[in-house]
Amino acid sequence: MNDTNTGKENSGSGNSGSWNSGYRNSGYRNSGDRNSGYRNSGDWNSGYRNSGDWNSGDGNSGDWNSGYGNSGYGNSTDRETGIFNTTQGKIRCFNKETDVSWDDINHPDFDEFYLNKWIPE
Repeated sequence: MNDTNTGKENSGSGNSGSWNSGYRNSGYRNSGDRNSGYRNSGDWNSGYRNSGDWNSGDGNSGDWNSGYGNSGYGNSTDRETGIFNTTQGKIRCFNKETDVSWDDINHPDFDEFYLNKWIPE
């Protein structure tokens, strides 16, 4: 362990927080370099649970995304795939575009959402 680390179980150098690997990470359970936040992998991420490089926000994969839940590259909105999207598109379902966006639908509570449910006679 390098003496420039603060926290526990860090490998690399210049880390603060705990369970980081790589260099200059802050937060917890980051791998790669220069991440801040929690559970990031890759380099230069901020936020939570990002993979890839240069993401900000939460739950992004790919590179250069901001917002939440993006995959692909260079998206700056929420829940988009592809590249360089700045606005949220319509929802695709079974490979077909619908006429509603994510915010237009009523989201069920996941403890009440069933893909199939037994209905007694």
